[in-house]
Amino acid sequence: MNFEEFRSDLEKNLKGRVSFEIQECHYHGYHFGSGLLVLRLSGYNF
Repeated sequence: MNFEEFRSDLEKNLKGRVSFEIQECHYHGYHFGSGLLVLRLSGYNF
């Protein structure tokens, strides 16, 4: 599973359960495929 698949699966699972907003999404392929995903759920950032 790559970062984009992880992000889309997470969005699909959260839809309908809670209201969320993607605050920030970055993929860093040059850092061993790591990424940054910041979500706002119920007023808190994760």
